[in-house]
Amino acid sequence: MSMFFGHNQGESESLGYGYLYNRYAIIDANFPPTDWEVPSESDFDTLIASAGGSGSGGNALKEAGTNHWIAANGTNTTGFTGLGSGYRTFSGTFARITEYLNLWDTEGSSPNYMRIVGISGSIAYQGALAAQGNSIRLLYTGAGTPTTVTDNDGNVYDVVLIGSQRWTVQNWKCTTLSRSPFTALTKVTDSAAWAALTTEGYCAYDNDDNNV
Repeated sequence: MSMFFGHNQGESESLGYGYLYNRYAIIDANFPPTDWEVPSESDFDTLIASAGGSGSGGNALKEAGTNHWIAANGTNTTGFTGLGSGYRTFSGTFARITEYLNLWDTEGSSPNYMRIVGISGSIAYQGALAAQGNSIRLLYTGAGTPTTVTDNDGNVYDVVLIGSQRWTVQNWKCTTLSRSPFTALTKVTDSAAWAALTTEGYCAYDNDDNNV
């Protein structure tokens, strides 16, 4: 079962691909708003099962059409509206926009993320160095039934109910930590500076905010 709350299902132009964050940013306890979390691998397991499994379940999580994907096999039957937002490598280069959606998870001591592959719609877990830049979706952990969530920059994200889980429909694009004292995150454009990071950082794909 999935149920969409907010704007018209499948529309994601309002927030685009969102920002890419390194792992140092997303493991900070203050990164998500209260009652929200960066998901664990177990959380993604539940989402994948609701989408129909890892073989081609990514298609049910992908936005339909080719506005944000290399292949038009997305059905978005879940309302998750995943976009092929690409990623930033640990060396600071950008790769695979419209081909991959990489979403950080927080489980385990090794950096891991869930990848949806554009061509096949398959889903897999991958390992990465902490300096890699990936997208973020947040999962609701509170007791209420929110229809939207607003970040500290004033961006409004729609919420979709998939099975028993409530997810943000758009990729995260907040430029601060989301809990007091709302510390500003560091926007890093230079490739060498990105590669050298051992603290939090974020960026737009190709350093172009039109992608956000």
